[in-house]
Amino acid sequence: MKIIRIAEVGLTLALVINMARAAEMANCSFRLRVTSPLPCPKNPMDPMIDFGAMLRKAGLNGVLDPRSIWVVNVSTGQTVSNALSEHFTYDDKGRVQWVIEDPAHTKYEIRFQTAARRFPLVSRSDTPLIGTGDLLRYNTDAPRPFPPIARLSRLIDLTGDGKPDLAGCGGYAYAPGSPFSGIFCYPRVGDPEKFQFGDLVRVRYLEKSDSKDFKHFTPGYIHADIADMNRDGLPDIAFTAMKKSAHLWGNMPDVHKSIHLYLNTGRQDAGGMPMFVLSDRLEHPQDWWGPVLRWISTKTARLISPSDRCFAAKRSVPIGARTTSKTPTRKVGRCGRPNP
Repeated sequence: MKIIRIAEVGLTLALVINMARAAEMANCSFRLRVTSPLPCPKNPMDPMIDFGAMLRKAGLNGVLDPRSIWVVNVSTGQTVSNALSEHFTYDDKGRVQWVIEDPAHTKYEIRFQTAARRFPLVSRSDTPLIGTGDLLRYNTDAPRPFPPIARLSRLIDLTGDGKPDLAGCGGYAYAPGSPFSGIFCYPRVGDPEKFQFGDLVRVRYLEKSDSKDFKHFTPGYIHADIADMNRDGLPDIAFTAMKKSAHLWGNMPDVHKSIHLYLNTGRQDAGGMPMFVLSDRLEHPQDWWGPVLRWISTKTARLISPSDRCFAAKRSVPIGARTTSKTPTRKVGRCGRPNP
């Protein structure tokens, strides 16, 4: 057994690690004490906890298995139903959420396991209502259907496990504090012969290959598509946005003026999703904003519409130094709807 003590603001966390299992797997736990006065029963808790930092400080191999996180009330010794914020779909740092029923119970133990590889989150059979902006959930042991995706809906292997995942994009936030829009992935889980998918994961990007600052695709209403544009065997991304929504909700200035190309680096983030880097921009056809469906031949990569009306972009705005023979031919399809 190994104990690592980590000082946090307002908390003292003691990480206890059982090393009886294989080197890349361990049973871990830490104590958390609430120091703020609790004014009444049923207090929602959602501390932000960096499991990755704890594991690195402990010198452990392996990665966090987010499916294994659970909470124990130290006063009663009973397990407390908990929820996890969407941060755990792409990172080892996120909010663990539960309700403190009795304000006198201020000590809790959070238990989790490590694993040799990261597993996608799967909806739990029973996720409680916390009061921090809860998602509407089925709360069932059986798989349930989810609504159709308005724009971009295709099966493509994003996680690299050989099983096609469900990819899509759209607007609107799913919980308070979440980005307004994005490109989504529902990772394939369970029986490989069945089309069953885990919780929504937001696809993110980097502005430079050496950056560690992940950003979300958040320009409001967007069109996107995913395909191998530089013929390296990995899925890449092209997307654009509606002018009106980009001005109202977006954090990407003038995003609607271009079709943006993001190449897959071949690396994965902590959640197992590809790391995409901004590679190029194509001048967007005036007054049109999508869709950006693509057709890829053996010699050229073109972004086209469902119709045959295609024309070459007047110019491209290169980003970085990706000017190899694998750089896609710059063709943009004049199609879709007027750009409001």
